[in-house]
Amino acid sequence: MSSESHVVMPSALHLAIVAMCPVLLAGVAGAQTPPAAQVPGAVKHEPQKAGPATPLAEITLDLNGDGVMDKATLMAAEDETAALHLFVGRRSGSGVAFNAPVIKPDLVFNGAMAGQQASLEAGRGGSLRVLSLNEGIGRNKWTQTLTIAFRNGSFVVAGLTYVTYDTLALDDPTSNYTCDVNFLTGRALRNGKPHAGKVSPVTLADFDPEDLPKACQ
Repeated sequence: MSSESHVVMPSALHLAIVAMCPVLLAGVAGAQTPPAAQVPGAVKHEPQKAGPATPLAEITLDLNGDGVMDKATLMAAEDETAALHLFVGRRSGSGVAFNAPVIKPDLVFNGAMAGQQASLEAGRGGSLRVLSLNEGIGRNKWTQTLTIAFRNGSFVVAGLTYVTYDTLALDDPTSNYTCDVNFLTGRALRNGKPHAGKVSPVTLADFDPEDLPKACQ
């Protein structure tokens, strides 16, 4: 009596289990793999720390009138301000060397948006102008120019010009005005007219950017 060989066909359930095995094994292996920071020799990425101050502008001019070029640098800080560094030059051999800088931190505003970048330019008589502004954001726009000069052996704030306007209320005199202050003469103007109030000479070291003369408030 001849025997027939019977082929047993796998069921659909059996095929499904076999197909899922590699996926299940991969999931188990992944769950057992420690994070990269725990693997010996792995690099752990720390949050980036803020870098050093960034130079915004630099200019050479004879600030103290001795015939030797000096240097001014405006350095950005991390809190939307800029510090002024003044380097007095001296003759050194056939060239010029600079003394340690006179630094005035947080002198002017310097924002991150376009239309908020502080800058430097040469003024009259060897003076230096430090320009700051907000023309980039918000309804209240303004520009400010500080004039720095060298008098009686020290740097002083010689002048201040401030212009501000409200783009949504151009008829409001409290939000739209111009002031000009000469700290050397004590004269102050608001919208071109003399403004009452005492204005005294002030050194760069003692100047408080938050305490502006009444003509500019």
